[in-house]
Amino acid sequence: MQFKQLLFALALAALVACQPIEQTQPPAPSVKPLLSVPLAKVIENPQPDNSAWAQQQPYVLMISLDGFRWDYVDMYKPKFLSRFVAESARLEGLRPSYPSKTFPNHITLVTGLYPQNHGIVANDFYESELQKRYRLKDREAVRDGRFYKGLSIWGLAAGQGMRSASYFWPSSEANSPAFAPSYYLPYDHHGDHMARVEQIVRWLELPPAKRPHFINLYFHETDTAGHHYGPGSAELGETINQIDKVLETLVRRLDALDLAINIVLVSDHGMTPAPEAKRIPLVVPAGYTSLGNGPNVQLYPAAYKQGDYRQSAPDPEQALAQLNQAAEHHRCYRPEQAPAPLHIDKARRLGTIVCVAEAGWSLMTRSKKYRALSPGNHGWSPLEGQDMHGIFYGRGPAFKPGFVHPRQDNIHVYPLLAHILGLNIEHSIDGRLGPMKALLK
Repeated sequence: MQFKQLLFALALAALVACQPIEQTQPPAPSVKPLLSVPLAKVIENPQPDNSAWAQQQPYVLMISLDGFRWDYVDMYKPKFLSRFVAESARLEGLRPSYPSKTFPNHITLVTGLYPQNHGIVANDFYESELQKRYRLKDREAVRDGRFYKGLSIWGLAAGQGMRSASYFWPSSEANSPAFAPSYYLPYDHHGDHMARVEQIVRWLELPPAKRPHFINLYFHETDTAGHHYGPGSAELGETINQIDKVLETLVRRLDALDLAINIVLVSDHGMTPAPEAKRIPLVVPAGYTSLGNGPNVQLYPAAYKQGDYRQSAPDPEQALAQLNQAAEHHRCYRPEQAPAPLHIDKARRLGTIVCVAEAGWSLMTRSKKYRALSPGNHGWSPLEGQDMHGIFYGRGPAFKPGFVHPRQDNIHVYPLLAHILGLNIEHSIDGRLGPMKALLK
């Protein structure tokens, strides 16, 4: 089995060794475009056409609404989403992996692995073996395939003769054959919504040999509004209604196509208020530097900040004792000694020490420069209450309409997607099909 995986990785690496091709698809022939919006250039990885077998498989479009909490539809009652949910097979909530942050959980959704196993353990971390820092705003780091582990759904599909596409999904720009969609777009935070609708339709109107059977689509706006205004705010409701109209347009366009399309709506995490009254000052021990604030703080040897990764941390046990001596509403751990349900015992990249706040409490290390807390935040343990939980709604020929299933962990989404697409999983993952199978017809 390992030999088969090695052969696949070598073959796929050879395919993506060529320079990617930038392209813009021709206008869709059978569905009239809604607006004359300029489309961003699509990058095509040189992969084989769909096999005859792949061309007979169904289609899956997985859409992420970043930071969309499990109860937002009931809270805000957006018109289209309310109808979509009623027609869908859905989970009561989708439980994220810890930490409940954007990149770790988006990558869990497309690998079936806990963050400690796919490598992106936070939105910002040091990697001593690579002697590099990973952070979302560093495009070079985000594209460095050495940070990523596992086999994504795009890589799984390519290895079995099926084409895929990604519109802004985290990790889809990584320079790694295991994370290479057939088509993708570099992330643009201000990318036009209707351009996304049009591009998805054009992908699905490509000739059968070129048409992606699995597509990702990402929207950040609900997360941004949740941070700026907090859950329950009128401003967040306005944002949800805006995205609701975009989704309605997209689904209407897709329903006009003569294809068996399964639409899956997910989110990476939820959102909860972060009141100033729950601010916790955290003094970083001498010899350490920190990354992160709020739900969790990661501590590394101070030399890492200057790019020196040869130094080890000074006396971690003494530092832990200092940190925990008067700790209230938080606890600091060596990752390997953290509570098992967090699944960070192998998360070396989280640092020498990681400090974990109770739900709703915020650890702040920048005591010399006051920084106001955002009205909403996420990152806390998904096991403390339900505010960190997201959504899973599935509508299409594979799903039971109007079916409700108990909350599940997001590691199980990957095997569900693979099952619908007819893809075989022959490598080790953390997720299982069993917890999600009841959603299927």
